[in-house]
Amino acid sequence: MPIPRDLTGGNPFAGDDGALEPALASAFVTDETHRAKEVVLSLGRVLIPVLPHEHPGRDELGKVVEHEKITVNACGTEDESLVKVPFPGGRDSLAVFSSAEAMRMWNPQARPVPAKIMTVASETLRLEIGLITLDPGLPSQTWIGRSAVVALATRTPWRAPWEDQRIADELNAGLGGEAVVTLKPSAAGATVVELAVGTVSRDDAMVAIASVTSLMENNEYVKARLDAVEIRPVA
Repeated sequence: MPIPRDLTGGNPFAGDDGALEPALASAFVTDETHRAKEVVLSLGRVLIPVLPHEHPGRDELGKVVEHEKITVNACGTEDESLVKVPFPGGRDSLAVFSSAEAMRMWNPQARPVPAKIMTVASETLRLEIGLITLDPGLPSQTWIGRSAVVALATRTPWRAPWEDQRIADELNAGLGGEAVVTLKPSAAGATVVELAVGTVSRDDAMVAIASVTSLMENNEYVKARLDAVEIRPVA
C-alpha cells in the first residue's frame, strides 16, 4: 500500500502519539445538554482509520497483477480506504476517531492517519458523504451531521438544530396543532424531537409521528439542518 501523504516528509503530526486531546476529553464528559456541541467545538486533530488491503497477487511472471489505481485524497489516505459506517436514517458516514486507543478498541488492525478536522470535513463534502461519526460503536460515539460538517469545513460557527427555533416553528406550523414539537439534544449528537401528543390513542400518536416524519423529509429548511433524529412521543 502506498504511504499516505500525511505520513511522509513535512507531516504536521510527526510528534503525535495518538492520545486523546485534552479539549475533546473534557467535551466527552460534559452534561448531555451541551455534550454534542462541545465535542464539535473541540475537534482539532482526528484519526482516520485505514484498513489493510488484500494483495492483488502475482501473475505467472511474478509481477503484481494489474489492479485499479488508487487515488490519494486530501486527507492523505486512499479514497478506497476511507471507512464508512452507518449513520441514523440509513445513510453512510465517514468514520473518524478521537484517539489511537479508541481506534484500537474498534479494530486492532486499523492504522491511524492523523488529519485536521477541517480537512476531513471538506473531504467528506467533496465525496458527497457529508456526515461523520466520531468513535463509532464506542461510549464516546458522536454523530456529526451535515450542518456541523459544513461549519467545520468552513471554520464558521455551528448552530445546533435544537438551538434553531425556526426548525421547531416550521414543524409545528406544518402539524397545525395536531401535536407540539420541542427539540432537545442527545449525548450522541442526535436531535430528540419530542412530540407532545396529549392523551390520544396509540393510532393517533402513530399518525402524528408519520406527519412529523413527512415534514422532516419534505421541508427543505428542516431537511437541510436535521440529520440524526430520534422522535420521542410524550403525553
